[in-house]
Amino acid sequence: MSEPKIEEKSEPKTGPQPPTFEEIIQSLSEQTEKPLEEVQKGITELINKGYCEAGAIATWKSNNKQLLGTKQDFNVRVIGKDGIRTAKIDAEHSQRVTNLAFFHLTPEGTIALKNVTLWAERVELADKFKLGCTYHVRGKERGGQITYMKPPEEIPDDLVPNIWRLPEFGVIYAKPGQVLDYAERTELFHGWIGKLIRDTKGSGKVIGFELSDAESYPVTVWCGEKYGALPIELKEAVQSLRDGDEVLVYGYVSLSGAQGEPRINCKGLFIKPSS
Repeated sequence: MSEPKIEEKSEPKTGPQPPTFEEIIQSLSEQTEKPLEEVQKGITELINKGYCEAGAIATWKSNNKQLLGTKQDFNVRVIGKDGIRTAKIDAEHSQRVTNLAFFHLTPEGTIALKNVTLWAERVELADKFKLGCTYHVRGKERGGQITYMKPPEEIPDDLVPNIWRLPEFGVIYAKPGQVLDYAERTELFHGWIGKLIRDTKGSGKVIGFELSDAESYPVTVWCGEKYGALPIELKEAVQSLRDGDEVLVYGYVSLSGAQGEPRINCKGLFIKPSS
């Protein structure tokens, strides 16, 4: 006669538990660097207005999204800079906006590019950055985009690789002949100036140039001010150009040229130093 089987009682399985309200408040306080009491007060006020707890948290996060993200410290070199322009938010509202781009050396020894968009009163931060210069930046990063940034600190130039040394770190400059591969994107191009384009309405100032190399058809690089005033340092660099100069151009490739031809809208310009 076989012995009766005794069924073992197993503990009920439980998955990961959602964070408590207190844990969410703590996390938001740490991410935004706002006092715990301030975060809790802001969300509680929304709940008192009739929001459910989850809705209040979501609303508070949207109102403070520029402060959310991973805290990061970078030593950077500025590679691109827009002039300040006005952008429409909706039919009745507009705000000043500008963009910055810089690169830094990662702990793994590779080059990483970072972008930041500055809105409203924060556009004034852009004046503290100069093209080609090096800074220590503290900010918040999300998905490769810097969402929030504190005023930068100037640092010695040799703490960040020179832009002309980037190939030593695995960076391959784009060629003018590859311009269509980067349509509606921003990229760093290398080439030589074949022809300067000057304003024909009286000033005679350089407003662009044709860029090519031994293998490519000349591509127009636009340095005009159609989309906002150029930064002072970019204006000065453009006016110092000469035919035959070897340059690096950081710019946005648009298809708005004559007959839809590609054109590079210049955001950063670097002339090869004399050896």
